[in-house]
Amino acid sequence: MCSILRTAFSIPNSWEGIGLDLGARTTEETALSIAAEILLEQTHATGLPLCSLAGPIHAPAERAPA
Repeated sequence: MCSILRTAFSIPNSWEGIGLDLGARTTEETALSIAAEILLEQTHATGLPLCSLAGPIHAPAERAPA
């Protein structure tokens, strides 16, 4: 993810864009695209539309010890 948001906001390195290409036009939509990229990086998810995935959407929850 753009080198973890250019090493947590110290940006430059040719000012590459951050965020996912969601077609954002407003500041709120841009913030959503950046948040989505951060979540994608942290969870190592695929970023694919859920309707294109086979099987369960979420991994099974781990059970707390009894």
